[in-house]
Amino acid sequence: MKYLTLKLTEDEYKELEERARSEGYALVSDYVRTALFGRQEQTEKGVDINAISNAIAQRLERKLQDVLNPFTGKIDDLARRVTALEERVAGSEEQKPQKQQETRTQQQQRQEDQRKTAMDILKERGVLFESELRLRSPDAFFSKLDKEGAKIITTETERIAIDQEFLREFKEKLSTITTEDMEEAQKKLRPNEYKLFEKLKNYAVAIFDSTKHRWILLLE
Repeated sequence: MKYLTLKLTEDEYKELEERARSEGYALVSDYVRTALFGRQEQTEKGVDINAISNAIAQRLERKLQDVLNPFTGKIDDLARRVTALEERVAGSEEQKPQKQQETRTQQQQRQEDQRKTAMDILKERGVLFESELRLRSPDAFFSKLDKEGAKIITTETERIAIDQEFLREFKEKLSTITTEDMEEAQKKLRPNEYKLFEKLKNYAVAIFDSTKHRWILLLE
């Protein structure tokens, strides 16, 4: 090992000592060595301090990721659930006015139905079957329709009220049916007409004349 000797004045040494202290050096000689050759990155054994630091940092980062990954997945899942819940709440809020409107419409319809007379309802539907009505006073209901001009057919199990215009059209269509085949009859009749036709046939009020090939209604 070689030695280097510097001759300095008292003031020069004090200045050098202050610089070394400000840079964090305990010895002035270490400060001078660093000033001459730069800060050494390796120890005397040749170990790269920066490489070791980077390796330790990478391992710590991987460990930290391993610890955080399960929580990250749970956080993502929670975020998706919150988003889905927000969408459901928003959709529910949007549907409320529509449901309220539907409720008001239904209430208005019921109120209008309550204001309608029995004859108004019969004219709208064409035919009313007692078995399908919920009536407090069925006798009074059908008696009122009879007085107002509706055709009332009384069978063993129920009464049937028919609007006169509906009955006229029904008879005209029935006269065009020349077969007992119910499927053929269904093709020529509307749903409510076909329902009436089935009931009249079952109650023997509508019978098929095989000689004339036509249906006959036994109405008073």
